[in-house]
Amino acid sequence: MLTTSLSFLFRSDDDKREVFTCGDYQYSLLKDGSAMITRCKCHCDHIIIPNDLNGIPVTRIGTNVFGEHSPESINIPDGVTTIDNYAFSGCHRLRIVIIPDSVVFLGNNPFVRCARLEKIRISSNHPVLEVINGVLFDKTTKKLICYPCGLLFHDYYTIPQGIRRIGDSAFYNNEHIRRVIIPNSVISLEGNPFAESHLKSIYVPPDHPTLSVIDDVLFEKATKKLICCPGGKSGAYTVPQGIQQIGDSAFYGCHLLTDITLPDSVTSIGNLAFQGCGHLNNLVFPDSVMTIGDRVFINCESLTTLSIPDSVTSIGKDMFSHYSMTVTVKKNSYAHHYCKENIIPYTCPGDFNLDWLNH
Repeated sequence: MLTTSLSFLFRSDDDKREVFTCGDYQYSLLKDGSAMITRCKCHCDHIIIPNDLNGIPVTRIGTNVFGEHSPESINIPDGVTTIDNYAFSGCHRLRIVIIPDSVVFLGNNPFVRCARLEKIRISSNHPVLEVINGVLFDKTTKKLICYPCGLLFHDYYTIPQGIRRIGDSAFYNNEHIRRVIIPNSVISLEGNPFAESHLKSIYVPPDHPTLSVIDDVLFEKATKKLICCPGGKSGAYTVPQGIQQIGDSAFYGCHLLTDITLPDSVTSIGNLAFQGCGHLNNLVFPDSVMTIGDRVFINCESLTTLSIPDSVTSIGKDMFSHYSMTVTVKKNSYAHHYCKENIIPYTCPGDFNLDWLNH
């Protein structure tokens, strides 16, 4: 990932709110009458977010607010209680963020694609958040929220024992971490926390209650789901027989993979499963696959042919980002109708009517 944007993830009901302007800021009103910042157009290197806009207290920072104008530091005012998913996404110059004690909710990693972020400052007695060795956690849920991309201690990271969850995109686009060690206490991963990173290997103890690693690829035992293939994996990869699900973003940003083989035990393909696999040129769906999620093949420019079996009964939106792809489908199958409705080039083997040449 990416070179495509995360912007599609940023859509929410908040997009429909009326937008107001105050100086460099755009905002909308929340139900309690306070303001949510939706856009900041300030070009300053050091931004101090105001406590209020047009006299209305600021309590929330929305999604993807600062990405267009990247400062080096951001000071969030006391009074802000909520920071939405990916709020500071794309702030590539951002190095320091100061979060006040008033913030009690953070969405999915607010600092994705902040390549230089090296310091998140919070008070030592913050009621919800804690920074340990530079990494941001939620104390109440024991969740790892963000490993800053600019943190350069080592090329490996051991998640502290006692942490129970790893948040969505927590290590997103991290170019420095090559190995992550996950303790037995971690029982839940949201999506693929390591999408688009340069990770090469993942370790979990052999007796881990919920997770397993085979050939450096992370799986969830109970659901027989492939959670994460490290972005540093290259060449050909065969998913083990018995795996039933390819999770959301499971191969996201695996730029070096050229060939992926799925076993006939796989029944579902998650959203964004192969997004950003730019060198992938061979993938075959077995007849066991029934559902395919949203935006599965975005930025898979090398994949020019794909066969979708008639076992598939559901395909999500925006399956491809380019139409140099030709899809092979069975006539009158679900995939056949999907391709026709979405104007995707397709072919039906054996369905060549040449009678028109004789008239």
